[in-house]
Amino acid sequence: MSESLETLWSSFELELRAAGRSLKTLETYHHAVRGFSQWLIDQGRDPVDDELTRDNVRQWLVHLRETRSQNTVATRHAGLSRFCKWRVREGVAETDPMQGLPIPEWFEPPVPVLTDDQLSALVKTCATKASPPGRYDPQVFRHRRDEAAIRLLADAGPRVAEMCSIQLDDLDLTGQAVGVMGKGQRPRMLYLSGFRTVQSLDRYLRERGKHPLHHLPDLFLGLRGPLTPGGVRQMLHARGELIGIADLHPHMLRHTKAHDHQMAGGNVLNLQRQMGWTSDRMVKRYGASAADARAREEAKRLQRGDRF
Repeated sequence: MSESLETLWSSFELELRAAGRSLKTLETYHHAVRGFSQWLIDQGRDPVDDELTRDNVRQWLVHLRETRSQNTVATRHAGLSRFCKWRVREGVAETDPMQGLPIPEWFEPPVPVLTDDQLSALVKTCATKASPPGRYDPQVFRHRRDEAAIRLLADAGPRVAEMCSIQLDDLDLTGQAVGVMGKGQRPRMLYLSGFRTVQSLDRYLRERGKHPLHHLPDLFLGLRGPLTPGGVRQMLHARGELIGIADLHPHMLRHTKAHDHQMAGGNVLNLQRQMGWTSDRMVKRYGASAADARAREEAKRLQRGDRF
């Protein structure tokens, strides 16, 4: 009797964990296998390995294109494809039913980037004076923490999950560097290019020392424990509304970092290293909404029309 796809997923998950794949990756792949299984059930079929055929996969992809976003179609395709390749490697199946099936093109709308004036306005929402010596003031702490987080996101471009996982021991203010654990458990360094970023982190650390949970190893703290990615998103959304930016989220700051680097003529390979990308495809994607501005400025700088 053919094994259920969910049982096979459990074995596939073990391989992914052994390879050090992130929980986010596991979740993405599981969505694909579980989604295909649910589609089989909806079609009156059993969610078993024998039903993982080329024709069924084609029909499932058509269903996804008609009911889901292009982003979702692409990630589901990639997740089920990895699962199919694993089946062949493990001897569960002789052939890969998805071999040669085209990967849907990525039509994700460009993420807008922030101007220097917008970033300045965002930082000004965090303006505050230091709390009295030895006294913990939650409001002062929150403002100092939020400014440090905003400047770090905009200056160094970490993913929000990476930023929330930073430990005190990872911070080197003298060397203007921060160690983070990136996707796929790949460590890398973030480099702080601005003195104001270093200064804001230093001011935050002084307020952090008065926090009731200052003994925790996490750099960024909330009121009741380590700051979470959800907490950062809520903070940015609230501060964005104060300056008239709807739905401000951490990735907008990451895109802004990538745009600024390219606008200044920075080396693309260095950007790829700083941002923790394994593919140069991401260089094209990040800051795409401002690509025309970069092209215009480069054309002006080259002055091609004045050279003949």
